[in-house]
Amino acid sequence: MNHRFDDVSTAEATQLAVFCNVHDSSDFPINLLRNVTLFCRSGGLQGMASAFTLPSSLMPPSMAFSLITILYNIKMWLNYRAVLQVGIVEEALEFCTCKSFNFSLSPPQLFGPVRSNALRYMCGLSDAELRMQESRNMADFLWTSVKENVDSPVFFDRDGLELALKYFCSSTLAMRIAGINQVNMHITNFNDMCNTESVVEVENVGLQLANWILGNKIVEHIFGPNLHVEVIKQSHALLNFLAVEGKITTEHIDVIWQAAQLKYCAKQVQDLLLPLIKNLEAGPVLHLYDLMKELPVREHTEQVGRDKDTLHRLVQLCKGVVGLTFIVFPDDSPGSGAPEVHLDKQRTAKQYSSGG
Repeated sequence: MNHRFDDVSTAEATQLAVFCNVHDSSDFPINLLRNVTLFCRSGGLQGMASAFTLPSSLMPPSMAFSLITILYNIKMWLNYRAVLQVGIVEEALEFCTCKSFNFSLSPPQLFGPVRSNALRYMCGLSDAELRMQESRNMADFLWTSVKENVDSPVFFDRDGLELALKYFCSSTLAMRIAGINQVNMHITNFNDMCNTESVVEVENVGLQLANWILGNKIVEHIFGPNLHVEVIKQSHALLNFLAVEGKITTEHIDVIWQAAQLKYCAKQVQDLLLPLIKNLEAGPVLHLYDLMKELPVREHTEQVGRDKDTLHRLVQLCKGVVGLTFIVFPDDSPGSGAPEVHLDKQRTAKQYSSGG
C-alpha cells in the first residue's frame, strides 16, 4: 500500500482533500483515502441515510449496527467540511488547478443526514432492543459525534434529544439515567457555547432547549409517580438551567415539594433546593416559601435543620430579588417549629442567626 502522500499528484491530492482529512503530514494510507473518497462520491453515505428510514422489521438492529460501524470508520477520515455539510465541492473548485476531474456534482449531504436518520431509526426501536449493548454503542457514537468538531455551527440538536427522551422514558433505571445524563450533556454544550459563540445564536438555542424540556414535561417525569432517587441525583443541572432561563414555574415547585415529603427521597430533593433557589425568579421563590411555612411541625423529622437553613437562604434571596424587607423571628416564637417570616415593606429586617 502506498503510504507516501508526496507521491500523489497535486490534482489527486486536491480531490482527496474534498472529503478527507489530509493535513500536512506525508504519511497517509493513500489507498484507504481513495476508497473513502470513492465511497462518498458514489453516494454511499446518502445510501446509508436512506437505509435508516426503513423500519426495524426490514433492517434489524444487527444490520443497523454494522452500518454504524462502517460510518464510524469512514468518519475518522472525513474532514470537518464534509462532516458539517458545507458546499465542499464548490470550495474545492475554487482551489483546484486541474480541470480533468469531474466536480459537477452538487454539494453532497454527507454525515449529518445519516446521523439524523439513524437517531430517528433508534427512536423507533423497542425498549428491549435499546437495552442491547450494540444499541447503546450506536447511541453513544451518534450522541458524541455532534460535539467532536469545534468548528461546528451553533444549532439545536433535536434528534439527539429525542433519543435521549426515549431512553429517559424507559422502564429500566440504567436507561433512564443514560437519558437524563444526555440531556445534561446538551445543557453542558449550551453552557460552553455561551463562552464562545454570538449572544443571539446562543440565546436562541437556549430557548429551544428550555422549551423542549418543558414541552416534554421532563421535570414532571423526574418528580412524578415513577421518581427514583438516582434519577433525582442527576437532575441538578437540568433544574438550574431552567431556573436561570426563568422557566421554573410554581407548578414545578409543587411537584418538587411533593417529592420532598416522601421519606425515601426527601434528602435528595432537599439537596436540590439549596442551589436551586439562588437562581429562581421571585414568584417561584415566594411560592416555595409559602409551602415551607405551611409544613406542620409534626412532619419535621431529620430534615428540620435543613428546612430552617433553606428558609433562611430563601428569605435572604427574596430580600434582594423583590426589594421587600422581612421580620424573622427566632425558633422559640410561639407556635413555630421553624423560623417564621413576615413580609413588611415599612420595617427594617432583623437578621436571624441560627445561633441566636
